[in-house]
Amino acid sequence: MKNTLSKSKYLILLSVLFVVAAAMVFSAVGVAFAGTYSDPDVPKGLSQKDYWYFAENRFDLAGAREYFSSFDFSENEQIYIAVIDTGINYNHELFQKTLLWVDDNGIRKPVGYNSVSKDGNIDDSSGDYHGTHVAGIIASIILELGLEDYVKIIPIKAVNTSNQFTSTAVNNAIKWACGENTIEQNWGYKIECKVVNMSISVLKSQTTGGSWADTSALQATLDKYSDTAVFVSAAGNNGVSSVDDPAYPASLDNVISVMNYGEKTADELEINSGSNYGYYDLAAPGTNIYSASAATYAPKTGTSMSAPFVSAAAMMLALRYPDVTASKLSLMLVNHQSSIVIEKDGINHKAVDVMSILQTDFLADDIYEYVKPSSIAISASDESLLNQRAEEFKTIPFTASIYPSDSYDRAYDSQVTWVVERTIDGKTEEIGRYKSGLKFSFDERFYGQQLSVYAFLYVEGNIIASEKTNVTITYSAPDFQSIYISPVEWVSDYAGDGGDVPANVGTALNLSFTNVKNVDPSYEVKWYVDGKLAVSGTLYDCKVFEYVPTTMGYHTVTATIDGGWIYQEFTIFVQGPFAIGYVLAILAVAAFVAFMAVMFLKELKNNPFKIKAVRIKNYGDESESASETEINGALAPDNSKDELDADSESDKGVQVLNAEKETESEPIGEMEQKTEEAEADDVGGQGGEADGQDKE
Repeated sequence: MKNTLSKSKYLILLSVLFVVAAAMVFSAVGVAFAGTYSDPDVPKGLSQKDYWYFAENRFDLAGAREYFSSFDFSENEQIYIAVIDTGINYNHELFQKTLLWVDDNGIRKPVGYNSVSKDGNIDDSSGDYHGTHVAGIIASIILELGLEDYVKIIPIKAVNTSNQFTSTAVNNAIKWACGENTIEQNWGYKIECKVVNMSISVLKSQTTGGSWADTSALQATLDKYSDTAVFVSAAGNNGVSSVDDPAYPASLDNVISVMNYGEKTADELEINSGSNYGYYDLAAPGTNIYSASAATYAPKTGTSMSAPFVSAAAMMLALRYPDVTASKLSLMLVNHQSSIVIEKDGINHKAVDVMSILQTDFLADDIYEYVKPSSIAISASDESLLNQRAEEFKTIPFTASIYPSDSYDRAYDSQVTWVVERTIDGKTEEIGRYKSGLKFSFDERFYGQQLSVYAFLYVEGNIIASEKTNVTITYSAPDFQSIYISPVEWVSDYAGDGGDVPANVGTALNLSFTNVKNVDPSYEVKWYVDGKLAVSGTLYDCKVFEYVPTTMGYHTVTATIDGGWIYQEFTIFVQGPFAIGYVLAILAVAAFVAFMAVMFLKELKNNPFKIKAVRIKNYGDESESASETEINGALAPDNSKDELDADSESDKGVQVLNAEKETESEPIGEMEQKTEEAEADDVGGQGGEADGQDKE
């Protein structure tokens, strides 16, 4: 018994040592333990799991819950968070305490809005319950922090029948969320959302011709309500840098843009490979995030999942500082000193840090009370690059500086917008705007002999802009006598006049120029067909001319570059349509065959085949004989198709042979007669063979 107790002591001691050692090891390697939901109001379907993103050194939900557990919000006004998305599955268990419900003639309904149909239809119309999932992330955080009595979600559906967001629908949704609604008259509630979540993203490159091509109205609304609501938007999931292709509405002013980060290892985070990145404001968890779906829960990945975490952080700041304007809350949010920094492509991306936000005394430190920026200036990294030859062109890096440099809010760094302009014949036009922060690259996208670059900022509704920096590019003058009009596929070495180029009516012929390297792309180009102007534009846009001949015959294509005529005209002979040529050839062959057949039948009718007696000769003997019976047998038809004709032909044969017999001067001997009879048999055989050929 004593030995047994002794052994038990040793086992207990070893177990304790093992636990201590394991704890030291895990501490040494920095393992981050996952976080969980603990509030009983969080549905079991969601709470009975561990989530990597709620770990202590991630989005510390446990720390936030402990922080708010001692708060008294009884004097606070209710905070509303608008979720502008595809709608919501409001019957899901996760929203029974987190939406604002009203009694509509005995029917319990959630308060919400459809900015497209302008009514209360907020059912989630997306196949993957996108809006439901986004709102569910915010709802679960509200429940975990025990804030469901003080914070409510207002779903706003802003997609059309094709489940697409338009800038107009989003603009109307923001206006409604920020107070342009009739909720107070209808229900007695004043809906003026403090936070607006937009898990929406459209790349600038995708805006051509679409509703997002002009965001001026949307920007005006964001500026108007910047003190009313904190606007949060997803950066998008295209895996591209904001420098190359900014996303909307994330890249608009007064919007906090959010990237997606995931867990590379237990001790290392990374910007998700699918997330857009660059000069966006914050990163937040967005990889394998569990939230509401249909009737259950499912994981999703994307910046759409990251944005709700930042909206939840904005909600926490609004609870802490109920009297501070939304614009200042936004500055606090993007300006806090986060301990979570993730590097990608040489840029340190700051992630949302919940405990930093909750533990920083923003009012005491006056973190948002900066000196207002008064000016902005730009400079090229190498001023010698501002004057270049086209054949040796190098990209020009620019940097912007905001003044006073030591006391302005650094959040303005990411809001710098760059403008490139081109001047032609004294007329200046804007080529494009690029919200790329303090850095900008002037590259071969921009062409023209007189170019300029400047940067500007929106500061409290006003614009401050830098001086313009001129960029001069020297191009080669076009040598019109060495330039030829050429089919595109031959443009490298063509030196003809078009005579060797095949052309057909209705078939496109793509023409361009030889020897126009390093010629100013902004030069005006005009294409002419038979002396009539066909198309005009810049050399950049109209270097290739798609010519579709409509008539046959000779046609001449000419062109001018910057008013100068291309020396060599391009003259082509246009034939009939390519496909019709084949048809005509087939018809011609068919016609020829038909003609020959008709002629053959006509000849056959006029000269039918006849069996004639053949004079049979022996060696040295000129006598010949054929009996009338044999002749009639040879001429007998195979069938009775035309007996009268057959008889007539037989009579003619007999007459001919009889006439030949009468001309013979010598009698026929017995042996000779036998020979002739035998040979007559041969003739009858030949006649049968001819009949056989006739039949064929």
